[in-house]
Amino acid sequence: MREITSQPKLRLRYSTSSEHALVVRLSRRRLFFGSYEGTRNATAQALTFQVETPEFANYVETTAPNSNAAMLLKNFPPAKLMAGTSTKYLNETDIKTPQGTVIPGTGTDYEMLYDYLRYDQYLTRIDHTFRGGNDTLTGRWINEFEHSLGALNSSNSNGGTSMRGFLDPYTGVFGNLNVGEIHVFHGNVNDARFSFQDDIISYARPHIQYPGISITGISAGFGDPAKPGSRIRTYEYRDTLSSVVGRHLLRYGGEFRSIFIALIVGPPSIGSFSFNSLLAFADDNPYYQSLVVNPATGLPTNVQHDYTSHETGFFLQDDWKLNSRLTVNAGIRWDYFGGPSERHGELSSITFGQGTTFDERFANASVGKVSSLFHAQKTNFSPRVGLAYDPFGDGKSSVRAGFSLSYQPIHGLTLTSGTGNPPFAVTAILQPNEGYGTSILYGIPVPANPEFKTTLNAQGGIVSPPGTPPIRISPWLINPGLKTQYSENWFLSLQHEFVKGWIAELGYIGTTGVNLERRDDLNRFDGDLLVNNGTLKRFNPNWAAVTYATNGVSSSYNAMTAEIRHQASKTLMVQANYRWSKWFDDESDTASSFFADNSQGSRGAQDASCLKCERGPSEFDIPKRFTGSATWAPEYFRGHSLFAKTADNWQLSTIVAVQSGRPFSVYCSASFQAGCDWKADGGGNIGNGYYDRPMVQPAGSIKSKFSQKEYVNGLFDPNIFPIPVLGTNGTLKRDAFRGSRQINTNLSLARGFKISETMEFHLQAQAFNVINTTNLYMPNGDMALALKPNKTFSTTSIFGKSTQAFDPRIMQISATFSF
Repeated sequence: MREITSQPKLRLRYSTSSEHALVVRLSRRRLFFGSYEGTRNATAQALTFQVETPEFANYVETTAPNSNAAMLLKNFPPAKLMAGTSTKYLNETDIKTPQGTVIPGTGTDYEMLYDYLRYDQYLTRIDHTFRGGNDTLTGRWINEFEHSLGALNSSNSNGGTSMRGFLDPYTGVFGNLNVGEIHVFHGNVNDARFSFQDDIISYARPHIQYPGISITGISAGFGDPAKPGSRIRTYEYRDTLSSVVGRHLLRYGGEFRSIFIALIVGPPSIGSFSFNSLLAFADDNPYYQSLVVNPATGLPTNVQHDYTSHETGFFLQDDWKLNSRLTVNAGIRWDYFGGPSERHGELSSITFGQGTTFDERFANASVGKVSSLFHAQKTNFSPRVGLAYDPFGDGKSSVRAGFSLSYQPIHGLTLTSGTGNPPFAVTAILQPNEGYGTSILYGIPVPANPEFKTTLNAQGGIVSPPGTPPIRISPWLINPGLKTQYSENWFLSLQHEFVKGWIAELGYIGTTGVNLERRDDLNRFDGDLLVNNGTLKRFNPNWAAVTYATNGVSSSYNAMTAEIRHQASKTLMVQANYRWSKWFDDESDTASSFFADNSQGSRGAQDASCLKCERGPSEFDIPKRFTGSATWAPEYFRGHSLFAKTADNWQLSTIVAVQSGRPFSVYCSASFQAGCDWKADGGGNIGNGYYDRPMVQPAGSIKSKFSQKEYVNGLFDPNIFPIPVLGTNGTLKRDAFRGSRQINTNLSLARGFKISETMEFHLQAQAFNVINTTNLYMPNGDMALALKPNKTFSTTSIFGKSTQAFDPRIMQISATFSF
């Protein structure tokens, strides 16, 4: 058995880089600079997945040799599974076939994914000074090119499809132009800048004919559904005027920004299929299909959308030096974040219907073309105030405090994700076992299904022939009354030099998030499947699960910090920092890729009508964190000899970081027919899918703290969590458990060698995680990984276990030559 705690002791990362620079002083007032930097990285990452066993693949090949399942298992198998105890695979789960035979169904697969990253950057800059140094013009252009094979840079790597060979070859082209003019006049300084950013991202899809395939109990699916490329252009103008008036430093100015987002969709996606179990996958019997189609033809489609939005901000700030010991600063800022327009007028979202309650208005709502997605707020005024005070007047102590309010724009993804909305297209959902459509046609290539060719009703729903259940649509909706999210921030710090060169600092930081963005499926209610005899009626019967973007989330963060730092001389600097904090929210950022080890996906509230019931530790909550760093650049051999020049001026740096684990939830993402969706509401995950938490475990049945070995071997048996009464919410709180602590120690040794006035050679050796600590990923909290075809939970799956770890020790050497 290969335990994850016995990770490799050393991994070398192959990296080459080169840098070439040209500096030309054209005159005393004009300077030209040009450079090129290139990097080539060959890298790898160890990942583990719960996959099918060879015995299961052989069973499918024997019983259904011409099936889609047999073809997929033959052409895209996992690597060799890891051995467990006796004759079993690691984390083996057995299943009983329809023929009555018990065979190994799933086990743990260990994969090493390899990628090759290429990066090139070209930079050109010119500075020109005139009018006796009172005016300076600057211009800079940066062009970057990135490319990778796609094994490690996408969601597919964490989703497991890269392991099977479904890669995301990625190309990025980025350009940035920045032109500025600094003008000094009568003691004032005006800094005006214009910038242009152009980002083009594209993906190659060598396996685009394979739809996305997910299977309950498997963490590595199949398929390569098309991802859209994109082009984002940003134009920005900033102007700041600084003036000294007596004891006041006044700064005021503004900024104007235009953002253009083009979704370059490429070939249409062929959608996705979901299976309730491995046996259903073997039978080519999916329970769910999602596909973006043109309802007039019933064929897969895509719609080119070009969005434009405008942002504006103005500010005024006064830094007032009352005396030599006290400085007060105060300011105010106004921001405007406009909603997007679309070049062809193709905006689509919700229009609420009649009713006295939100549920009634939502049930009667329609989705279709709108003139605007929301009405942007124009009252985003944010005050800011702070002070710095030297209590003793000796320059050895300071008291700093401040308060600010900051507005943030809505995420761009939220505003541009409605490309599959009617009337331009529909994201159609076929799920006959819950009353959506009559039959799924499954195959590779995906066959055309005549049920997708239809018309739309006034509410954006699909019209079906009389007597047949209609297909539902899954729209992306934005609250027309969407507000600007903002945060309130305050801090207090006390700093004192208690011994020459030794400085200690104590501080407090507080932040409250207000009207933060929330995404959820509001088209659901508890017990829907139960009261409607297995059919999901939902609040709005025209739609399946929806993604509704609105406000409502609040957060609070409070932290105490302590820091000590020492500058012994110009050759030695040490610093240590400790932070104790608490972070709570109603819903953490739903971007599932925010953390590399996030296993929880994007999900809404368990009960969509009770957001406050979700209040708990944020997924960003790290209660305790210590960091220490030191930099040493000794000069033992001062002199002009070759040996002295070579031996001196090496810089040795180290940083140590120790932190407590982040929280995670125990939940189930499987459907009602597979054995979960205990609320029987048909949703909970963002963009279709399920999210239900079980009941609280019996008192004393789970430890409050776990060892590293327990994280690897399993924290708990899924059967320890009672199942809720169907149609009701589980009582287990969100983020009720915590992952493993993290310890990282990094070292760096670097030295620059001056060859001539224009040539320099720089050598650097780095060691990451130098003491080779095993830093585990978050445990798998999804009970669906333990779900068997008979709707019982296995005790041997990867549920409750940390099956992956961050990088072991990595040694890296790089050399740069500049001229």
